[in-house]
Amino acid sequence: MHDSLQTYSEDAYGDISGIKDIGYGYQWRSATVGDYPVNFAWGHGGQLIVLVDELDMVVVVTADPFYEEYGSQSWKHEKANFNLVADFITSLPEG
Repeated sequence: MHDSLQTYSEDAYGDISGIKDIGYGYQWRSATVGDYPVNFAWGHGGQLIVLVDELDMVVVVTADPFYEEYGSQSWKHEKANFNLVADFITSLPEG
């Protein structure tokens, strides 16, 4: 698991909402949300598994993806899931 969560490529994707500094490893992305470093898996339609190791927390978001649809309308809904996760993690009190 340790090797799969390492960042092997930085600046792999631009910032998405409050999810910043996105890098990439073995099927996992690394990022910063608020003050927390996170790792996340990103599936079609905005399905997310977000690991917040510092808080011993896993955040899971499921979605009804737009089957074989890519574009501004589907991205709008996908980005809403990123906003939801970023807002939630940012709102957590510091330990």
